[in-house]
Amino acid sequence: MVGDGNNDASALAVADIGITMGGTQLATDAADAVIISDDLEAVAEIFAIAAKTHRRIRQNLG
Repeated sequence: MVGDGNNDASALAVADIGITMGGTQLATDAADAVIISDDLEAVAEIFAIAAKTHRRIRQNLG
């Protein structure tokens, strides 16, 4: 779930992955990731970082 941070804190809290683009304090607390800018390309970058992290963890576990 990607939200703008207004009126979507409950949806961010129950989503498998919650990403907010700023917004209210409640939304930023409920989200797994917070994007400070208004750039939607940052969402793709978050998923790329997560994929690289997942590969590294699997590599380390052998």
